[in-house]
Amino acid sequence: MAYDYSQYGGVLVEQRDKILTITLNSPETLNAFTGPMHTSMSRIWDDVNDDPDVHVVVLTGAGRAFSAGGNVIAMQDEDRRSERVGRRHARS
Repeated sequence: MAYDYSQYGGVLVEQRDKILTITLNSPETLNAFTGPMHTSMSRIWDDVNDDPDVHVVVLTGAGRAFSAGGNVIAMQDEDRRSERVGRRHARS
């Protein structure tokens, strides 16, 4: 069974022979983690573990950095959106 790794956002996945390369793909932010990228990285390992065609995983980052950590701007934007939704529900 071939696994579909295209469902994982924020990363590029390439398989060659028994080697799976996962590339964090947000070089403009030095691959800083966003919510979708964090979700992808937390879920992809189940598929990797179950995939009999993968023996080795290479985790890398696109561009000049592996990862700058969390994307603070994206986190702040998400917090603001959550606050707005919370205020709307409180008024209902």
